[in-house]
Amino acid sequence: MRSGWLGKEVKSAWLNLLMDTSKKKSKPTLESLLNESQVITGKDLIKRKEDKEKELALFQEAIEFEERHRKPKKS
Repeated sequence: MRSGWLGKEVKSAWLNLLMDTSKKKSKPTLESLLNESQVITGKDLIKRKEDKEKELALFQEAIEFEERHRKPKKS
């Protein structure tokens, strides 16, 4: 009975695969994270909040307009 059931080629290919995947990934730079929008600055956060508030105010205004100018449904 053979001690190993994998051939030498398969073993070496498997070991190479394990070695390649175990390499540590380099840490991303702050600039790359900013470019990918994974990290935001305080200014960006404040601008997003202001934009969201403006959008909500505009939405509320549109709702009020639609309620004032709604035509009654005919039965």
